[in-house]
Amino acid sequence: MELDGESEIRELRLPWPVYNNLFKLISVNDNNFEVKCKLCVNSKMYSTSTKSNSNLKKHITSKHASRVKELEADLKIEKSTNKRKNNEFDCDQSAKVQQTISDAFSRAQPVSQENLNSMITEFVIMGNHAFNIVEEEKFKIIIQKGFPNRQCLSRKTLMSKISTTADNLKANLKAQLSTTEVKYVCATADCWSVFKRSYIGITVHWYDPESFQRLSAALACRRIKGRHTFDVLAKIMHDVIYEYGIFNKIIKIVTDNGSNFIKAFRVYSESENVDENMEMEEEQEVELIAISDILNEQTSFDADSPYSLPPHHRCASHTLNLVATKDSEKALSDPLYKKQLRSTFAKMRALWNKQERTSLIADTIHDELNIYIIVPNATRWNSTFQAVKCLKDQLIKSESEVQRICDKAGLPRFDKKDQAFMIDYCKVIFNSV
Repeated sequence: MELDGESEIRELRLPWPVYNNLFKLISVNDNNFEVKCKLCVNSKMYSTSTKSNSNLKKHITSKHASRVKELEADLKIEKSTNKRKNNEFDCDQSAKVQQTISDAFSRAQPVSQENLNSMITEFVIMGNHAFNIVEEEKFKIIIQKGFPNRQCLSRKTLMSKISTTADNLKANLKAQLSTTEVKYVCATADCWSVFKRSYIGITVHWYDPESFQRLSAALACRRIKGRHTFDVLAKIMHDVIYEYGIFNKIIKIVTDNGSNFIKAFRVYSESENVDENMEMEEEQEVELIAISDILNEQTSFDADSPYSLPPHHRCASHTLNLVATKDSEKALSDPLYKKQLRSTFAKMRALWNKQERTSLIADTIHDELNIYIIVPNATRWNSTFQAVKCLKDQLIKSESEVQRICDKAGLPRFDKKDQAFMIDYCKVIFNSV
């Protein structure tokens, strides 16, 4: 490939800068450079490989001996310059080489000690772990291996951080509930015992004014020492509500139908019986009452009552539970009903127990009915109704299969009276709930 334009010839240069001062590149043919010597008088063309400049050096040595020393000096300088550039390039490349696992762990930690402490604290809180987990040897080894330049916080420090975190969350919740945007809230309170200790938990619920998303938060979970009587519960609820300053924002506080909660609100809440007496008040004649009497009554109430509670609302689920269990027991006063109930439930309970305790009978039930029968659960108020209904439906649909299961389990069969009782029982309970 030969170039004719003068401007294009100037653009062609040899890959060896020193020789560009002595030779002029004319063209490139296959793997050879076609050059002319700038020192020669004639315009003879010389050829050299694109991979080697040895022919060019031989020409200078044989034809222009006076320029050999100058050429060698220039080559030496060029070699030194290239070596320095290569060293800089190698340094840049070495910095980009992927580190080994040991190098990665030995470098400066991206996680600070403060962040590590926060992660451990969150791990303990969210996982509901015991505080002394940070003192266990295996846990310390995990921290040392994962963060070799950091320290695992102590149990005392962990408890202090959790206490500080709780205070911060409490302050933030107070600030959120005290805003003018949150105008109405609903609260719940519940009391329970576990491991011979009693507790009371109070929660609050409200709607975000912009997104209308329901929000919830726990206000308190406190230990109750001694008997949890109505006045003890009233004091705790009063203290928590006024601590957060939300008494005037609470529309209702929901509890179960326990006698202690009912009495607490009957004694310390003015509007406890408003909903319950609504129908009665509508039937009564209008009675004019002086406003001064109402104000005097209010003053007397505030003066005599050490605690003040918001309006009360009984939990609907717990009320249904009482209807389905406690109130239905009143029917046992009828001896005929009592006898039939005990007989039918004894047969059903025996079959329920067989399915729960014997895998052979459980498999037999599934083979005959293609299902496992529903078994009552003490934690679900409607589970007994569902269990009775399941057996009743199977007796109607597959009576022979159910009776065969009873025979294989060595249990008495269900007669017509049992089936009639189940049908009536389900009708009554279904209409009640």
